[in-house]
Amino acid sequence: MTLTRPVRITLGALAFLALGALGAYLFIRARGNRLLQGAGEAWIAHRVATLSDSVYQVRLHRLRYQPATRSLRFDSLVVGTDVVRNQARHHPLPTLTLSVHNGRVTGIDAWDIVSGRRIRAKEVGFDSVRTVVVLPPIFHDSAAAPKPAPADTGPKPTMIVIGEADSAVLGSALALVERVRFDNMGGRLVLPFADGPQELELAGLSVDLEHVTFDPRREATSPFHVADVRVQARRFVGDLGKTDRLALAGLSGSFKDSTFQLDSVRLAPRGGDAGYMKGRKYRGTRAQVGADRLAVEGLDWDGLLQGTRVAARRLVVDGLELDLMLDKRLPANPGPKKPRPYPQQRVAALRGLIEVDSVILHKSRVQYAERSPTGDRPGRLRFEDIEGAITNFTNDPARQTDSTPLRLEATAKLMGAGRLEALIEFPLLSPHFDARYRARLGRMDATHLNEILGPLVGAEIKEGEFTSLVLDARVRNGVYSGILIPQYRNLGVTIPQTAKQKKEEHGVKGFFKGIKRGAMNVAANTVVRTNNPAKPDKPPETGTVAHVRRPWESFWAGIWQSLKPALKESLVNVDL
Repeated sequence: MTLTRPVRITLGALAFLALGALGAYLFIRARGNRLLQGAGEAWIAHRVATLSDSVYQVRLHRLRYQPATRSLRFDSLVVGTDVVRNQARHHPLPTLTLSVHNGRVTGIDAWDIVSGRRIRAKEVGFDSVRTVVVLPPIFHDSAAAPKPAPADTGPKPTMIVIGEADSAVLGSALALVERVRFDNMGGRLVLPFADGPQELELAGLSVDLEHVTFDPRREATSPFHVADVRVQARRFVGDLGKTDRLALAGLSGSFKDSTFQLDSVRLAPRGGDAGYMKGRKYRGTRAQVGADRLAVEGLDWDGLLQGTRVAARRLVVDGLELDLMLDKRLPANPGPKKPRPYPQQRVAALRGLIEVDSVILHKSRVQYAERSPTGDRPGRLRFEDIEGAITNFTNDPARQTDSTPLRLEATAKLMGAGRLEALIEFPLLSPHFDARYRARLGRMDATHLNEILGPLVGAEIKEGEFTSLVLDARVRNGVYSGILIPQYRNLGVTIPQTAKQKKEEHGVKGFFKGIKRGAMNVAANTVVRTNNPAKPDKPPETGTVAHVRRPWESFWAGIWQSLKPALKESLVNVDL
């Protein structure tokens, strides 16, 4: 069939256009991508260095545009940190090592680029992400004086602003990406604890950035704007230090909403108590801590990640469990005891500002257990059903004063039975170790204390009732002072027969051993007061709280040491 001239001209024109389109496509794939690689990679590296004060460096490899799929591709992106330059800053940024591979930006229209209109993209994603994040130190190095704050030379550009963007920002932005997703991230997170850095292995972590806009004309303020950053992790378990294991479940957070939540958190020795004791030469306190839920509201994510400010409006902890255990079957460490900073020293060593308006505790539990060198079981002191609140946890001088200290108010059931009300106050900016604490115990069957007295003292309360107990004391420059007023009635003490004694108290020799134990029972009941007050018309006997803190003692250890002579003074009716 012979084609007419118009048809031949039309087909020729179409073929010419097809060849032109193919040529343009090949040009973009070749020449265009070479230009994109050189200019794009250099521009990104320059922008990141400028916005981070040259702390962070970026290397982008093989950036290219693929018109057929309307996507940008790159083989890898690596972010590193100039550690020396970062440490010279008054407020160091997190030390970051990040590598992503097989990155893609999808949903790009080449015509938007050619016509100079705003560039839009659907999603940025990666096949694999590995990262190492070292958070800035929380405390000043005790061996070095704090660095003076630099002079304020005016506002500095911020790399990213997170939150709702106004119409002016969205309308003028030159680039808009609906979603940037870091999926199934892995790596390490290094936490700056007071006793040294601790590493956590991260796995299965996802980070989503929603509605990311970019406008280089906003260099004086913030060229990048992100509507929200969301973090999620279903569960991960990591080692914390040499002996402990941390397990988290249901991690989620939103930068825009200023929230963070954990559905479950547990920190315990690997292998339980047996794992803690394995290979230990000297005694120590084993700690296990967990919570059924931890939720933070009004969290300042930016200040937290930069190490300049830890601020939150409200922290709610449901089902907190703190379990401490001291096994004295191991010998004490013969070496010198390490001084322990008191609360005011901890606060003074903080690099940045801390502002937590309130910490709320619901349905919590604290237990201290101790096993004597000869005991067959540990004695336990339990505080159940704790409901409490910590307020004004801040080192802001405008808010933290002697008249407005940190304040802890809580109620609990002592040994699961007696209602206990407690109040503790710390003036956190005091130059000395100062505190105030009060406690009031309601009516309680005294035999509930046998859970701790039997294993540790070898004596038990056979009957009696505490009608009330009041403790009112304070600490001034490390010196504990105050009064203890326990009121009780019909208090009787017994020394129970142990399993070993049951075997030994047979025959003539056993008969005399039984008499000896009976005499000890009589002596114990002679020494211990039966009633306090002795008569209804007399005032109760009180105990004097007096103790000078030793450098290695915690606040709680100091309270216990100060209570020992006060208890003896108010419970024992003869000089020992």
